[in-house]
Amino acid sequence: MGSSVNGEVAHLQERVQELESSLAALREEEQRLRSVLSALPFDVSVVDGGGRIQFGNRGLFGLTESDCVGRSISELSSGRTDGAPREALDRAQSLGQPVWLESDRADHPAGERPQVVEFGVAPLGSGAEPSRLVVTCRDVTQRRRVEQHLAHGRRMDAVGRLADGVAQELNELVLVFSTHGNLAAEGLDAEDPRREQLLRIQEASRRAAELARRLRAIGASRIARLEQVDLNDVVERFVALVRRALPRAVELDFIPGHQLGTVTADPSLLEQVLLNLCINSRDAMPRGGRIIVETENVLVNGKYQESHPWAKPGRYVLLTVSDDGVGMPAEVRDHAFEPFFTTKAPGRGAGLGLATVYGIVQLHGGMIHLYSEVEKGTTFKIYLPAVSRRADSVGTKLEGAVTGGTETILVAEDRDDVRNLVAKLLGRVGYRVLLARDGLDAVRVYGENVQEIALVLMDVAMPNLDGREAAERIRALNPDARILFTSGSTERSLAAAELLPLVEKPYEPDAFLRLVRKLLDD
Repeated sequence: MGSSVNGEVAHLQERVQELESSLAALREEEQRLRSVLSALPFDVSVVDGGGRIQFGNRGLFGLTESDCVGRSISELSSGRTDGAPREALDRAQSLGQPVWLESDRADHPAGERPQVVEFGVAPLGSGAEPSRLVVTCRDVTQRRRVEQHLAHGRRMDAVGRLADGVAQELNELVLVFSTHGNLAAEGLDAEDPRREQLLRIQEASRRAAELARRLRAIGASRIARLEQVDLNDVVERFVALVRRALPRAVELDFIPGHQLGTVTADPSLLEQVLLNLCINSRDAMPRGGRIIVETENVLVNGKYQESHPWAKPGRYVLLTVSDDGVGMPAEVRDHAFEPFFTTKAPGRGAGLGLATVYGIVQLHGGMIHLYSEVEKGTTFKIYLPAVSRRADSVGTKLEGAVTGGTETILVAEDRDDVRNLVAKLLGRVGYRVLLARDGLDAVRVYGENVQEIALVLMDVAMPNLDGREAAERIRALNPDARILFTSGSTERSLAAAELLPLVEKPYEPDAFLRLVRKLLDD
Protein backbone atom coordinates (compact mmCIF):
# COMPACT_ATOMS: atom_id res chain seq x y z
CA MET A 1 0.00 0.00 0.00
CA GLY A 2 2.74 2.43 1.00
CA SER A 3 4.77 1.69 -2.07
CA SER A 4 1.70 2.36 -4.23
CA VAL A 5 1.16 5.77 -2.61
CA ASN A 6 4.83 6.61 -2.95
CA GLY A 7 4.62 5.72 -6.64
CA GLU A 8 1.64 7.99 -7.13
CA VAL A 9 3.42 10.84 -5.34
CA ALA A 10 6.49 10.39 -7.49
CA HIS A 11 4.35 10.38 -10.61
CA LEU A 12 2.59 13.57 -9.52
CA GLN A 13 5.93 15.21 -8.80
CA GLU A 14 7.10 14.31 -12.29
CA ARG A 15 3.92 15.80 -13.74
CA VAL A 16 4.36 18.97 -11.71
CA GLN A 17 7.93 19.27 -12.95
CA GLU A 18 6.74 18.76 -16.52
CA LEU A 19 4.03 21.39 -16.07
CA GLU A 20 6.50 23.81 -14.50
CA SER A 21 8.88 23.18 -17.36
CA SER A 22 6.07 23.71 -19.89
CA LEU A 23 4.97 26.86 -18.06
CA ALA A 24 8.52 28.18 -18.11
CA ALA A 25 8.72 27.42 -21.81
CA LEU A 26 5.42 29.21 -22.36
CA ARG A 27 6.63 32.20 -20.39
CA GLU A 28 9.85 32.22 -22.41
CA GLU A 29 7.84 31.94 -25.62
CA GLU A 30 5.56 34.75 -24.42
CA GLN A 31 8.58 36.91 -23.68
CA ARG A 32 10.01 36.23 -27.13
CA LEU A 33 6.61 37.05 -28.66
CA ARG A 34 6.41 40.28 -26.67
CA SER A 35 9.94 41.17 -27.80
CA VAL A 36 8.97 40.58 -31.41
CA LEU A 37 5.77 42.58 -31.00
CA SER A 38 7.62 45.42 -29.30
CA ALA A 39 10.01 45.66 -32.24
CA LEU A 40 7.14 46.12 -34.70
CA PRO A 41 6.66 49.72 -35.88
CA PHE A 42 2.91 49.56 -35.26
CA ASP A 43 0.51 48.62 -32.47
CA VAL A 44 -0.54 44.98 -32.06
CA SER A 45 -3.17 43.77 -29.59
CA VAL A 46 -4.89 40.45 -28.91
CA VAL A 47 -8.61 40.79 -28.15
CA ASP A 48 -11.29 38.32 -27.15
CA GLY A 49 -14.47 37.64 -29.09
CA GLY A 50 -16.14 40.66 -27.52
CA GLY A 51 -13.38 43.01 -28.61
CA ARG A 52 -11.82 43.35 -25.15
CA ILE A 53 -8.03 43.74 -25.15
CA GLN A 54 -6.11 40.93 -23.43
CA PHE A 55 -2.56 42.11 -24.11
CA GLY A 56 -0.51 44.01 -26.68
CA ASN A 57 2.90 45.37 -27.51
CA ARG A 58 1.86 48.91 -26.55
CA GLY A 59 -1.29 50.95 -26.10
CA LEU A 60 -3.68 52.28 -28.71
CA PHE A 61 -4.57 55.88 -29.60
CA GLY A 62 -1.72 57.28 -27.55
CA LEU A 63 -2.72 55.36 -24.39
CA THR A 64 -0.39 53.04 -22.48
CA GLU A 65 -0.80 49.27 -22.55
CA SER A 66 -1.99 49.22 -18.92
CA ASP A 67 -4.70 51.75 -19.80
CA CYS A 68 -5.91 49.53 -22.66
CA VAL A 69 -5.86 45.99 -21.21
CA GLY A 70 -9.33 44.91 -20.15
CA ARG A 71 -11.10 47.62 -22.13
CA SER A 72 -12.94 47.12 -25.42
CA ILE A 73 -11.85 48.46 -28.79
CA SER A 74 -15.23 50.21 -29.13
CA GLU A 75 -14.73 52.04 -25.86
CA LEU A 76 -11.20 53.12 -26.71
CA SER A 77 -12.03 54.28 -30.24
CA SER A 78 -15.17 56.20 -29.27
CA GLY A 79 -14.61 59.88 -30.08
CA ARG A 80 -11.19 59.15 -31.55
CA THR A 81 -12.10 57.49 -34.89
CA ASP A 82 -15.12 57.10 -37.14
CA GLY A 83 -16.01 53.57 -35.99
CA ALA A 84 -13.71 51.66 -38.32
CA PRO A 85 -12.13 49.49 -35.54
CA ARG A 86 -15.49 48.09 -34.42
CA GLU A 87 -16.56 47.53 -38.03
CA ALA A 88 -13.29 45.70 -38.80
CA LEU A 89 -13.78 43.44 -35.76
CA ASP A 90 -17.35 42.57 -36.73
CA ARG A 91 -16.43 41.81 -40.34
CA ALA A 92 -13.41 39.69 -39.38
CA GLN A 93 -15.53 37.63 -36.98
CA SER A 94 -18.34 37.11 -39.47
CA LEU A 95 -16.07 36.37 -42.44
CA GLY A 96 -13.43 34.41 -40.53
CA GLN A 97 -10.64 36.12 -42.48
CA PRO A 98 -8.43 39.23 -42.15
CA VAL A 99 -9.99 42.66 -42.72
CA TRP A 100 -8.24 46.05 -43.17
CA LEU A 101 -9.97 49.41 -42.90
CA GLU A 102 -8.74 53.00 -42.75
CA SER A 103 -10.03 55.66 -40.40
CA ASP A 104 -9.43 59.37 -39.88
CA ARG A 105 -8.55 60.33 -36.33
CA ALA A 106 -11.42 62.47 -35.05
CA ASP A 107 -9.39 63.98 -32.21
CA HIS A 108 -6.86 65.87 -34.39
CA PRO A 109 -6.12 69.54 -33.59
CA ALA A 110 -8.42 72.08 -35.22
CA GLY A 111 -7.13 73.38 -38.54
CA GLU A 112 -4.82 70.42 -39.16
CA ARG A 113 -5.35 67.49 -41.47
CA PRO A 114 -6.61 64.39 -39.64
CA GLN A 115 -4.24 61.54 -38.92
CA VAL A 116 -5.01 58.50 -41.08
CA VAL A 117 -4.95 55.19 -39.19
CA GLU A 118 -5.12 51.70 -40.73
CA PHE A 119 -6.77 48.93 -38.70
CA GLY A 120 -6.20 45.26 -39.47
CA VAL A 121 -8.10 42.44 -37.75
CA ALA A 122 -7.20 38.78 -38.23
CA PRO A 123 -8.84 35.77 -36.47
CA LEU A 124 -6.67 33.53 -34.27
CA GLY A 125 -7.49 29.89 -34.93
CA SER A 126 -10.32 28.52 -37.01
CA GLY A 127 -14.08 28.49 -36.62
CA ALA A 128 -17.04 30.59 -37.68
CA GLU A 129 -16.70 32.83 -34.61
CA PRO A 130 -13.07 32.93 -33.43
CA SER A 131 -12.59 33.38 -29.71
CA ARG A 132 -9.60 35.69 -30.15
CA LEU A 133 -8.42 38.12 -32.78
CA VAL A 134 -5.24 40.05 -33.53
CA VAL A 135 -5.70 43.78 -34.07
CA THR A 136 -3.00 45.89 -35.74
CA CYS A 137 -3.06 49.67 -35.80
CA ARG A 138 -0.63 51.80 -37.79
CA ASP A 139 -0.33 55.46 -38.73
CA VAL A 140 -0.38 55.71 -42.54
CA THR A 141 -0.74 59.50 -42.72
CA GLN A 142 2.68 60.04 -44.28
CA ARG A 143 2.15 57.27 -46.81
CA ARG A 144 -1.21 58.71 -47.84
CA ARG A 145 0.31 62.17 -48.23
CA VAL A 146 3.04 60.79 -50.49
CA GLU A 147 0.44 58.93 -52.55
CA GLN A 148 -1.69 62.06 -52.82
CA HIS A 149 1.35 64.08 -53.85
CA LEU A 150 2.23 61.56 -56.57
CA ALA A 151 -1.38 61.41 -57.75
CA HIS A 152 -1.51 65.20 -57.88
CA GLY A 153 1.70 65.25 -59.91
CA ARG A 154 0.30 62.73 -62.40
CA ARG A 155 -2.92 64.72 -62.66
CA MET A 156 -1.04 67.95 -63.27
CA ASP A 157 1.13 66.24 -65.91
CA ALA A 158 -1.99 65.05 -67.72
CA VAL A 159 -3.56 68.49 -67.51
CA GLY A 160 -0.30 70.03 -68.73
CA ARG A 161 -0.25 67.78 -71.80
CA LEU A 162 -3.86 68.67 -72.53
CA ALA A 163 -3.15 72.39 -72.11
CA ASP A 164 -0.11 72.10 -74.36
CA GLY A 165 -2.17 70.45 -77.10
CA VAL A 166 -4.83 73.13 -76.90
CA ALA A 167 -2.17 75.85 -76.92
CA GLN A 168 -0.54 74.34 -80.01
CA GLU A 169 -3.76 74.56 -82.03
CA LEU A 170 -4.47 78.03 -80.69
CA ASN A 171 -0.97 79.24 -81.55
CA GLU A 172 -1.32 78.09 -85.15
CA LEU A 173 -4.63 79.93 -85.53
CA VAL A 174 -3.34 83.07 -83.82
CA LEU A 175 -0.35 83.17 -86.16
CA VAL A 176 -2.66 83.08 -89.19
CA PHE A 177 -5.15 85.62 -87.82
CA SER A 178 -2.62 88.15 -86.57
CA THR A 179 -0.31 88.02 -89.57
CA HIS A 180 -3.09 88.31 -92.13
CA GLY A 181 -4.49 91.20 -90.09
CA ASN A 182 -1.12 92.96 -90.17
CA LEU A 183 -0.74 92.44 -93.90
CA ALA A 184 -4.27 93.68 -94.64
CA ALA A 185 -3.86 96.75 -92.42
CA GLU A 186 -0.66 97.78 -94.21
CA GLY A 187 -2.57 98.28 -97.47
CA LEU A 188 -5.21 100.61 -96.04
CA ASP A 189 -5.19 104.35 -95.49
CA ALA A 190 -5.26 105.61 -91.92
CA GLU A 191 -8.82 106.97 -92.45
CA ASP A 192 -10.20 103.76 -93.95
CA PRO A 193 -12.99 102.44 -91.64
CA ARG A 194 -11.89 98.87 -92.34
CA ARG A 195 -8.61 99.60 -90.59
CA GLU A 196 -10.43 99.90 -87.24
CA GLN A 197 -11.99 96.47 -87.76
CA LEU A 198 -8.61 94.96 -88.54
CA LEU A 199 -7.13 96.55 -85.43
CA ARG A 200 -9.87 94.91 -83.36
CA ILE A 201 -9.00 91.56 -84.94
CA GLN A 202 -5.33 92.11 -84.09
CA GLU A 203 -6.21 93.00 -80.49
CA ALA A 204 -8.29 89.81 -80.18
CA SER A 205 -5.36 87.87 -81.63
CA ARG A 206 -3.02 89.32 -79.01
CA ARG A 207 -5.42 88.28 -76.26
CA ALA A 208 -5.66 84.79 -77.72
CA ALA A 209 -1.85 84.61 -77.89
CA GLU A 210 -1.66 85.58 -74.21
CA LEU A 211 -4.15 82.83 -73.33
CA ALA A 212 -2.08 80.32 -75.31
CA ARG A 213 1.06 81.47 -73.52
CA ARG A 214 -0.58 80.95 -70.14
CA LEU A 215 -1.84 77.52 -71.16
CA ARG A 216 1.65 76.53 -72.24
CA ALA A 217 3.08 77.73 -68.93
CA ILE A 218 0.64 75.44 -67.08
CA GLY A 219 2.29 72.39 -68.58
CA ALA A 220 5.78 73.85 -68.16
CA SER A 221 5.60 73.91 -71.88
CA ARG A 222 7.62 76.74 -73.26
CA ILE A 223 11.30 76.97 -74.08
CA ALA A 224 12.60 79.16 -71.29
CA ARG A 225 15.23 81.79 -72.05
CA LEU A 226 17.50 80.57 -69.29
CA GLU A 227 20.35 82.56 -67.81
CA GLN A 228 22.17 82.85 -64.50
CA VAL A 229 20.25 85.40 -62.45
CA ASP A 230 20.30 86.90 -58.99
CA LEU A 231 16.78 86.45 -57.63
CA ASN A 232 17.16 89.58 -55.49
CA ASP A 233 17.59 91.67 -58.65
CA VAL A 234 14.49 90.16 -60.23
CA VAL A 235 12.37 90.77 -57.12
CA GLU A 236 13.66 94.32 -56.61
CA ARG A 237 12.73 95.31 -60.16
CA PHE A 238 9.35 93.67 -59.82
CA VAL A 239 8.52 95.26 -56.46
CA ALA A 240 9.51 98.73 -57.70
CA LEU A 241 7.19 98.33 -60.68
CA VAL A 242 4.21 96.66 -59.02
CA ARG A 243 4.12 98.49 -55.70
CA ARG A 244 2.63 101.59 -57.38
CA ALA A 245 -0.06 99.51 -59.09
CA LEU A 246 -1.43 97.95 -55.89
CA PRO A 247 -4.27 99.57 -53.91
CA ARG A 248 -3.09 101.99 -51.24
CA ALA A 249 -4.44 99.71 -48.52
CA VAL A 250 -2.11 96.90 -49.64
CA GLU A 251 1.54 97.10 -48.56
CA LEU A 252 4.25 95.24 -50.47
CA ASP A 253 7.56 94.66 -48.69
CA PHE A 254 10.69 92.85 -49.83
CA ILE A 255 13.17 91.21 -47.45
CA PRO A 256 16.24 90.21 -49.55
CA GLY A 257 18.44 87.30 -48.57
CA HIS A 258 22.14 87.89 -47.83
CA GLN A 259 24.75 86.54 -50.29
CA LEU A 260 22.01 84.83 -52.25
CA GLY A 261 22.99 82.02 -54.60
CA THR A 262 22.22 82.38 -58.29
CA VAL A 263 19.59 80.34 -60.11
CA THR A 264 19.24 79.23 -63.71
CA ALA A 265 15.98 80.81 -64.74
CA ASP A 266 14.00 82.90 -67.19
CA PRO A 267 13.60 86.32 -65.47
CA SER A 268 10.36 87.08 -67.34
CA LEU A 269 8.82 83.84 -66.12
CA LEU A 270 9.90 84.54 -62.55
CA GLU A 271 8.23 87.94 -62.81
CA GLN A 272 5.10 86.14 -64.03
CA VAL A 273 5.21 83.96 -60.92
CA LEU A 274 5.55 86.99 -58.65
CA LEU A 275 2.77 88.84 -60.44
CA ASN A 276 0.32 85.94 -60.18
CA LEU A 277 1.07 85.38 -56.50
CA CYS A 278 0.74 89.09 -55.67
CA ILE A 279 -2.57 89.28 -57.53
CA ASN A 280 -3.73 86.24 -55.58
CA SER A 281 -2.73 87.95 -52.31
CA ARG A 282 -4.33 91.25 -53.29
CA ASP A 283 -7.64 89.53 -53.99
CA ALA A 284 -7.41 87.77 -50.62
CA MET A 285 -7.20 91.14 -48.82
CA PRO A 286 -10.27 93.13 -49.92
CA ARG A 287 -9.89 95.50 -46.95
CA GLY A 288 -6.14 95.81 -47.33
CA GLY A 289 -3.19 94.11 -45.71
CA ARG A 290 0.45 93.28 -46.22
CA ILE A 291 2.32 91.18 -48.78
CA ILE A 292 5.86 90.12 -47.85
CA VAL A 293 8.31 88.75 -50.42
CA GLU A 294 11.44 87.11 -49.02
CA THR A 295 14.49 85.35 -50.45
CA GLU A 296 17.05 83.15 -48.71
CA ASN A 297 19.44 80.25 -49.23
CA VAL A 298 18.17 76.91 -47.89
CA LEU A 299 19.39 73.33 -47.70
CA VAL A 300 16.84 70.54 -48.05
CA ASN A 301 18.12 67.33 -46.47
CA GLY A 302 16.80 63.96 -45.32
CA LYS A 303 15.46 65.26 -42.03
CA TYR A 304 13.34 67.88 -43.76
CA GLN A 305 12.03 65.23 -46.16
CA GLU A 306 10.68 63.17 -43.28
CA SER A 307 7.99 65.77 -42.62
CA HIS A 308 7.76 67.05 -46.22
CA PRO A 309 7.49 64.02 -48.55
CA TRP A 310 7.25 66.23 -51.66
CA ALA A 311 10.72 67.70 -51.08
CA LYS A 312 13.81 66.79 -53.12
CA PRO A 313 17.20 67.11 -51.39
CA GLY A 314 19.63 69.79 -52.50
CA ARG A 315 20.57 73.46 -52.19
CA TYR A 316 17.91 75.95 -53.18
CA VAL A 317 17.15 79.64 -53.31
CA LEU A 318 13.83 80.01 -51.51
CA LEU A 319 11.30 82.59 -52.69
CA THR A 320 8.50 83.16 -50.17
CA VAL A 321 5.37 85.21 -50.82
CA SER A 322 3.04 85.57 -47.84
CA ASP A 323 0.00 87.66 -46.98
CA ASP A 324 -2.35 88.18 -44.06
CA GLY A 325 -5.50 87.72 -46.12
CA VAL A 326 -8.58 85.53 -45.66
CA GLY A 327 -6.66 82.26 -46.17
CA MET A 328 -7.89 79.01 -47.68
CA PRO A 329 -9.73 76.03 -46.19
CA ALA A 330 -8.33 72.55 -46.82
CA GLU A 331 -10.76 71.79 -49.65
CA VAL A 332 -9.52 74.85 -51.55
CA ARG A 333 -5.82 74.23 -50.83
CA ASP A 334 -6.10 70.73 -52.30
CA HIS A 335 -7.20 72.11 -55.68
CA ALA A 336 -5.44 75.49 -55.71
CA PHE A 337 -2.98 74.63 -58.50
CA GLU A 338 -5.50 72.98 -60.81
CA PRO A 339 -6.32 74.89 -64.02
CA PHE A 340 -9.68 76.69 -64.10
CA PHE A 341 -10.28 76.06 -60.40
CA THR A 342 -11.34 79.34 -58.82
CA THR A 343 -13.39 80.56 -55.87
CA LYS A 344 -13.82 84.00 -57.39
CA ALA A 345 -17.08 85.30 -58.79
CA PRO A 346 -17.72 84.84 -62.54
CA GLY A 347 -15.71 87.31 -64.56
CA ARG A 348 -13.15 87.85 -61.78
CA GLY A 349 -10.65 85.25 -62.94
CA ALA A 350 -10.25 82.18 -65.13
CA GLY A 351 -8.45 80.08 -62.52
CA LEU A 352 -5.16 79.96 -64.44
CA GLY A 353 -2.97 82.08 -62.16
CA LEU A 354 -1.76 79.46 -59.68
CA ALA A 355 -1.77 76.75 -62.34
CA THR A 356 0.62 78.93 -64.34
CA VAL A 357 2.82 79.39 -61.26
CA TYR A 358 2.94 75.62 -60.75
CA GLY A 359 3.92 75.01 -64.38
CA ILE A 360 6.68 77.62 -64.37
CA VAL A 361 8.17 76.24 -61.15
CA GLN A 362 8.15 72.73 -62.63
CA LEU A 363 9.82 74.04 -65.79
CA HIS A 364 12.68 75.39 -63.66
CA GLY A 365 13.13 72.08 -61.82
CA GLY A 366 11.88 73.63 -58.59
CA MET A 367 9.32 72.85 -55.92
CA ILE A 368 6.36 74.80 -54.59
CA HIS A 369 4.58 74.42 -51.26
CA LEU A 370 1.38 76.13 -50.14
CA TYR A 371 0.42 76.76 -46.52
CA SER A 372 -2.79 78.56 -45.63
CA GLU A 373 -5.30 78.81 -42.82
CA VAL A 374 -8.66 80.53 -42.79
CA GLU A 375 -8.36 84.08 -41.42
CA LYS A 376 -4.61 83.59 -40.88
CA GLY A 377 -3.26 84.25 -44.35
CA THR A 378 -1.42 82.31 -47.04
CA THR A 379 2.23 81.52 -47.71
CA PHE A 380 3.74 80.21 -50.94
CA LYS A 381 7.26 78.81 -50.78
CA ILE A 382 9.08 78.31 -54.09
CA TYR A 383 12.37 76.40 -54.10
CA LEU A 384 14.62 77.06 -57.11
CA PRO A 385 17.81 74.98 -57.52
CA ALA A 386 20.86 77.07 -56.65
CA VAL A 387 24.00 77.21 -58.82
CA SER A 388 27.47 78.41 -58.00
CA ARG A 389 28.15 80.53 -61.09
CA ARG A 390 27.68 84.30 -60.96
CA ALA A 391 24.69 85.88 -62.60
CA ASP A 392 25.03 87.17 -66.15
CA SER A 393 24.60 90.85 -66.89
CA VAL A 394 22.18 91.43 -69.73
CA GLY A 395 21.88 94.86 -71.31
CA THR A 396 19.26 96.41 -73.53
CA LYS A 397 19.34 96.03 -77.28
CA LEU A 398 17.71 98.12 -80.03
CA GLU A 399 16.11 96.23 -82.90
CA GLY A 400 17.06 97.33 -86.40
CA ALA A 401 14.80 97.76 -89.39
CA VAL A 402 13.40 94.69 -91.15
CA THR A 403 15.41 93.75 -94.22
CA GLY A 404 14.90 90.94 -96.70
CA GLY A 405 17.06 89.32 -99.34
CA THR A 406 17.14 87.21 -102.48
CA GLU A 407 18.20 83.87 -100.97
CA THR A 408 16.18 80.69 -101.40
CA ILE A 409 14.40 79.42 -98.29
CA LEU A 410 12.67 76.05 -97.89
CA VAL A 411 9.53 76.18 -95.70
CA ALA A 412 8.52 72.76 -94.34
CA GLU A 413 5.13 72.96 -92.58
CA ASP A 414 2.27 70.45 -92.54
CA ARG A 415 -0.53 73.02 -92.11
CA ASP A 416 -1.49 74.59 -95.44
CA ASP A 417 -2.61 77.93 -93.99
CA VAL A 418 0.57 78.39 -91.94
CA ARG A 419 2.84 77.22 -94.78
CA ASN A 420 1.28 79.62 -97.29
CA LEU A 421 1.32 82.48 -94.81
CA VAL A 422 5.03 82.08 -94.05
CA ALA A 423 5.77 81.87 -97.76
CA LYS A 424 3.89 85.14 -98.27
CA LEU A 425 5.80 86.84 -95.45
CA LEU A 426 9.16 85.77 -96.87
CA GLY A 427 8.19 86.54 -100.46
CA ARG A 428 7.14 90.10 -99.61
CA VAL A 429 10.71 90.97 -98.59
CA GLY A 430 12.35 89.38 -101.64
CA TYR A 431 13.16 85.80 -100.70
CA ARG A 432 12.58 82.93 -103.11
CA VAL A 433 10.49 80.32 -101.29
CA LEU A 434 10.22 76.55 -101.82
CA LEU A 435 7.47 74.62 -99.99
CA ALA A 436 7.27 71.15 -98.40
CA ARG A 437 4.19 69.65 -96.75
CA ASP A 438 5.93 67.18 -94.40
CA GLY A 439 9.33 65.83 -93.35
CA LEU A 440 9.78 63.44 -96.27
CA ASP A 441 8.76 66.12 -98.73
CA ALA A 442 11.29 68.51 -97.14
CA VAL A 443 14.13 66.02 -97.62
CA ARG A 444 13.08 65.46 -101.24
CA VAL A 445 12.85 69.18 -102.08
CA TYR A 446 16.16 69.91 -100.36
CA GLY A 447 17.88 67.09 -102.23
CA GLU A 448 16.72 68.54 -105.54
CA ASN A 449 17.93 72.05 -104.63
CA VAL A 450 20.96 71.53 -102.39
CA GLN A 451 23.06 74.27 -103.99
CA GLU A 452 20.28 76.90 -104.03
CA ILE A 453 18.70 76.59 -100.56
CA ALA A 454 20.30 78.94 -98.02
CA LEU A 455 17.97 78.24 -95.08
CA VAL A 456 15.40 75.62 -94.09
CA LEU A 457 12.45 76.74 -91.96
CA MET A 458 11.08 73.52 -90.45
CA ASP A 459 8.29 72.70 -88.00
CA VAL A 460 9.34 70.35 -85.19
CA ALA A 461 6.17 68.23 -85.41
CA MET A 462 5.32 66.96 -88.90
CA PRO A 463 3.90 63.72 -90.29
CA ASN A 464 6.00 61.03 -91.98
CA LEU A 465 9.25 62.51 -90.64
CA ASP A 466 9.38 64.94 -87.72
CA GLY A 467 11.75 67.90 -87.67
CA ARG A 468 14.56 66.03 -85.94
CA GLU A 469 14.60 63.12 -88.40
CA ALA A 470 14.22 65.36 -91.44
CA ALA A 471 17.08 67.58 -90.23
CA GLU A 472 19.35 64.54 -89.83
CA ARG A 473 18.68 63.47 -93.42
CA ILE A 474 19.14 67.01 -94.76
CA ARG A 475 22.47 67.37 -92.93
CA ALA A 476 23.51 64.02 -94.38
CA LEU A 477 23.14 65.71 -97.76
CA ASN A 478 24.82 68.92 -96.58
CA PRO A 479 26.50 69.05 -93.14
CA ASP A 480 26.50 72.87 -93.31
CA ALA A 481 22.74 73.19 -93.89
CA ARG A 482 21.17 76.05 -91.90
CA ILE A 483 17.89 75.08 -90.23
CA LEU A 484 15.49 77.22 -88.20
CA PHE A 485 12.96 75.13 -86.27
CA THR A 486 9.47 76.31 -85.33
CA SER A 487 6.99 74.87 -82.85
CA GLY A 488 3.59 75.64 -81.37
CA SER A 489 3.74 72.82 -78.82
CA THR A 490 6.01 73.18 -75.83
CA GLU A 491 6.06 69.50 -75.01
CA ARG A 492 7.51 68.82 -78.45
CA SER A 493 9.74 71.88 -78.18
CA LEU A 494 11.23 70.62 -74.94
CA ALA A 495 11.74 67.17 -76.42
CA ALA A 496 13.66 68.80 -79.27
CA ALA A 497 15.27 71.58 -77.26
CA GLU A 498 18.70 70.84 -78.66
CA LEU A 499 17.41 71.58 -82.16
CA LEU A 500 18.32 75.25 -81.89
CA PRO A 501 17.73 77.83 -83.16
CA LEU A 502 14.00 77.49 -82.51
CA VAL A 503 11.22 80.08 -82.79
CA GLU A 504 7.93 79.58 -80.98
CA LYS A 505 4.54 80.17 -82.57
CA PRO A 506 2.85 82.57 -82.73
CA TYR A 507 5.77 84.80 -83.66
CA GLU A 508 5.66 88.50 -84.48
CA PRO A 509 6.32 88.94 -88.23
CA ASP A 510 9.03 91.61 -87.96
CA ALA A 511 10.91 89.73 -85.22
CA PHE A 512 10.67 86.56 -87.31
CA LEU A 513 12.05 88.26 -90.41
CA ARG A 514 14.92 89.81 -88.42
CA LEU A 515 15.84 86.36 -87.10
CA VAL A 516 15.81 84.90 -90.62
CA ARG A 517 18.08 87.69 -91.87
CA LYS A 518 20.42 87.25 -88.89
CA LEU A 519 20.76 83.51 -89.53
CA LEU A 520 21.51 84.10 -93.17
CA ASP A 521 24.08 86.80 -92.39
CA ASP A 522 25.79 84.69 -89.70
